[in-house]
Amino acid sequence: MKKRAFLYMVSNLTILFCTSLTFAAALGTNLPKGITAQQIIRLIAPQSNDSLATLVGCKKWPHRPNTFIAIACFSPDLERFEHYFLYAHENKACACKGGYGNGNVGGYIHKQVFLAMLEYTDTLKILASCEEAIDIKISWENSQLNHPNFLDNENDSIYPDTYSSFDFAKYQIRDDQIAFGVRVSWNEGYAGGGEDFGALLLFADFDGNLLNILSEPMHSSQLFAGEWNDDGTRMHTEEEGKNIVIIQKTKTDGYYDIVIKESGGKWKKRFVWSTARSRYLPGN
Repeated sequence: MKKRAFLYMVSNLTILFCTSLTFAAALGTNLPKGITAQQIIRLIAPQSNDSLATLVGCKKWPHRPNTFIAIACFSPDLERFEHYFLYAHENKACACKGGYGNGNVGGYIHKQVFLAMLEYTDTLKILASCEEAIDIKISWENSQLNHPNFLDNENDSIYPDTYSSFDFAKYQIRDDQIAFGVRVSWNEGYAGGGEDFGALLLFADFDGNLLNILSEPMHSSQLFAGEWNDDGTRMHTEEEGKNIVIIQKTKTDGYYDIVIKESGGKWKKRFVWSTARSRYLPGN
């Protein structure tokens, strides 16, 4: 099936969509029957400029009946909106994408990203949402993975470039509470190689407030160009790392401890709940 990007009109809203089946499954841009993009925007981002919406997604969350996770992304201005459309058209994919680079290498073009947990039976309503647009930095301070060149050093942090997919694995943080994930990513291409990085943002419902409780790098992949061969080909070196999340049986303040572990390796880091901070922090 050929995949292509196009503009789709929904009740006078111009929303960027695509027919990429992979992407539709990742962020729910093929909206569930009975739910419209306009309904989602009105609920989770009522103060936003509808005409600058670049992506609206909604996907059923399997860990609570009649529950969906919704996301809405907005460009900060018309010029950037047009860039989003060009990106989608050229790459045959949609993305809730900000921008490192794009003529401003090392800089960051902020986007507005709204996230909510919705209930849908006869009507659509909010169960939990963030107080405002999410703008979360990810740090490599507690990770063994390689980091993007946008960082000055390993202790610095950066905003997500692209919100890539929902992660609905069963992140059972309490006996009566399950978190959900959003995967974010960065990509940088250069002559003869490129780099890809990814991180996991975990969110949980606290009495109607969606809080980010963990933000950690999860994978890195780098391809470096080396010496030229006599036949015109070029040597390449690839470095790749991947982490996995393991929910522990031990608890801290009623919340299960979390271990992030190197896949196929020995490195691991334990995170424990901080009641004072309402999030997971590195433990001993």
